[in-house]
Amino acid sequence: KITPGTSGWNDEGDAFRHAFVSSVYNLKYNKIGDAFWNFHEIQGNIHGQPSYEENMDRWNNFEGRKIAENIKKEYSPKEIK
Repeated sequence: KITPGTSGWNDEGDAFRHAFVSSVYNLKYNKIGDAFWNFHEIQGNIHGQPSYEENMDRWNNFEGRKIAENIKKEYSPKEIK
């Protein structure tokens, strides 16, 4: 049984994973990466994901996009790749 808060699901590890991967996708694919994660959350809703999980995941994805935008301000596209 997976218990929230202890296994990488709905805990700090889950939050980090969402933010990190969202940041990487934003750096590599720009808005296409955003669309991918929006689609991923919609799939979760279709499969019964509770709204609090969607909100948490979307927040962490948003934080990842902010990190990517800050990186883009400090480094050239060549340095990022």
